[in-house]
Parts: sequence; C-alpha cells; structure tokens
Amino acid sequence: MFPLPDKVAAWGDEAAFGRCRPEDGQWVFWEDRVAHVLAGDYFKVRPLHVELSPTYLCNFACPWCSCRSARQDWSDIDIFNRPDASPGTVMSDATLMRTVDHLVEAGIDIQWVGGEPSMHPSFYKAVTRAAEGGLNQCLFTNGSLLNAKRLPVLLQARVAFVRFSLDTASEDVHRRHHDYDARRNYGQRVKANIEALAELRAASESTTEIGLSFVIDQVNFDDLEPSADYLCALQYRHNGRGVDYVIIRPAYPFAGSQVCLTDDMVVALQKQVRPGGPWYERVSEAGIRIVAPSASFNVGGDRPKTDISECLSCGWFSEIAPTGEMQLCSDRYGRPDSIIGNVARTTVDTIWRSDVRRARLDQINTERCAVDTCPRNGRGYHLNSIFSQIERARSEGRMSEVIAWIEGLRRTLPRPQHSFFL
Repeated sequence: MFPLPDKVAAWGDEAAFGRCRPEDGQWVFWEDRVAHVLAGDYFKVRPLHVELSPTYLCNFACPWCSCRSARQDWSDIDIFNRPDASPGTVMSDATLMRTVDHLVEAGIDIQWVGGEPSMHPSFYKAVTRAAEGGLNQCLFTNGSLLNAKRLPVLLQARVAFVRFSLDTASEDVHRRHHDYDARRNYGQRVKANIEALAELRAASESTTEIGLSFVIDQVNFDDLEPSADYLCALQYRHNGRGVDYVIIRPAYPFAGSQVCLTDDMVVALQKQVRPGGPWYERVSEAGIRIVAPSASFNVGGDRPKTDISECLSCGWFSEIAPTGEMQLCSDRYGRPDSIIGNVARTTVDTIWRSDVRRARLDQINTERCAVDTCPRNGRGYHLNSIFSQIERARSEGRMSEVIAWIEGLRRTLPRPQHSFFL
C-alpha cells in the first residue's frame, strides 16, 4: 500500500498512488515546518519562498493576468495606461537590495514575478546577489525583454527554472492574447529567447529548467495545434532538450482578471491535454512534461465541499510588492488589507512574529477567505485542505496515523530540490 498525498492518513494501491501528483505531498520534506503542523502551531511556520515583484510595470496588458488587479487597482497610477514609474510600481535599487539581503538572512527563496521582473534595471544584479547568498530562485517572465547578454546571468545564478508565458505560437494570436501594440514584434522575441536559452543551457550543461506556460481562453483556444507544431519542432532542433515542461490550463477568474471562456471550452481543453488526449500525447512524445493542474479545470461557480474552516497555510508562502511590503500570503495579490510589514525596513523574523500579522490573519479568518475567496487552483487552498484534514484527525485522536502517513510520504515521494512546484 502507498500513502495518497492528497488524502491525510489514506493509503491505496500502486495504481491509485500513481494517479496522484507527487508535489501535493512534498511539503513533508521540510521537517521543521512539519513539526509545527504536528504541534498544531501553524502561526510559527515561516515561508519557504516569496513571490517578489521588483516592479508592477509590464509591457503586456494580459486581461486574464492573476496580478492584474494588484497592478491596476492598488497602485497609485493605472499601470495599464503605461504610466511613468512611481514608488508604488517600481522598487528603488536600495529597497530591492535590502529586501534581497533580508531574505538571504532568513534563508527564504525567491520566485521572481511581477509585472515583468526583467523590466527592473537592477533585476540581474539582484539575482546575482541572491545566488551569492545561497538562495534558490526561479523566474516567471513573458520573455520579451531577455536577450543573449542577460540570459547567461540566470544560468550562472543557477535559477531552478525560467518559465516563459508563451501561451500561443502564432504571432497575431500572441499579440491579441497579451494585448500589446501590433507594431511590436514581441512574439518573435519571446521565441528567439527561448531558443537562445536552450542553446546556452546545452553549451554550459546547466541544470536550469525551461518551462512554458499556456493559459487558454477564447483568443488562443484554436491555436492549440499550431502551438503543438512549434513545441515539437523546438524539441527536434534541440535534440529533445528545448523545453522541459509545459503547464497548460484555462484562464482562471482571479479577482480583477477578465476571463473570456465557457465551461464547454474548459471541458474540451481538458480532453485535449489530459493523459491520452491528442495534444498531451503528441507533445509528450516530443519529450516535454505536461502539467495540467486538475484544480484549474473545475467548471461551474460552486466551490467544492471541504473541511476548510480557517486559513492554516498562509505561513508557507508570501508575496512582496515593489514597495517592499510583505503580504500575509501569496494568494492575496497585493491587497492593502493583507500587508504585515516592510521587508526593506525590518527583518522577516520580526514581521513574522508581529501582532500585525496575527491581527491580519484573524481578520481574513473572520472574512472566511480560506473558505470563500482563496483560489481553488492555488497551493494555499490545497495545503489548507490537507491541514484541515490533519486537524480533524487530531480531534479524533488519530495523530499516530497522520505521523505514519507523513513518514510513508517521505519514503515514497522524490525529495524536492526547491519549493517552487508545491
């Protein structure tokens, strides 16, 4: 029998285990955090990594962007009208470096996000500084502003992966899906930078993975087949090592996003990209790992029944805005009512132990954020489900079963090198 990563204290046969996503259970390898969970002291859990936005500026204006509302509504100027930089939208060099130094001091890894993080003039300097401090890093980028001179910095910093938000291979569809000026040739630039990174990686024998993101809505749904053509040709040109993985999902209705997608289209997409589906099989045969998160394909407006009653997972991950302000969790997307301190001005440990953080957590639990608002396809929602099951087991006097299940997960799951895929 095998431990099932998404069902606490549950075991199944090898086939049932094989259908599970290993990343769902890999949180058990951070033993210090697990000790707090087993003690029921979730408030003491410190972040494994933060989503750090050195800028909210972006040369794209994707309507479906998960961070759209943070950039548009909570910055002091509307980013989507291409304003000049302001203190609310771009970190000063001093703020960025102090923030990185405090994350190094706390041993908290960095997921570079934005906005478009590579728009910040000191982004590569900050990446190098974090690497010298021993932090794991990864980069989420639209890929349009990278170039052959800058890409080696990412490999030298040993970033875990660079994920390009490609979404489609056709030039016109790429422009419409990302909503930029037709006079720009960003689609060509992104593909050229993917090729350049693949070539550099092969020459340096780097372990940095290359990932592509495909967020699907009505604009790019009909471009799935040309995108598969592109991916297969890319792999052929690079001897099966052009791209390591593709994450593909329908556009998700995050707060503030503008999603144009029907339930019928979501169902049709899932048939294409699940194991056995034509798109999945074709791209997989080219040597690309396909990730199609099942939680992203839920149709209908009703939230599923769950044991979740309060947020127990927000300590595991956090977010830092261009001001240096730290968020209670990484799924609140810059909300002012979730700010718990400023990492550029004080240490992470001071913020994490503060009464302000405790008060913010009490407030979101009063608002039932974990039950009614938390994105169902996020890591926070999944971990809340797991921890709520653990608390139910605690109330039933079954913690010995929980401990045995955790030990089973450690024996059977691969040990992760970083926390970015949890």
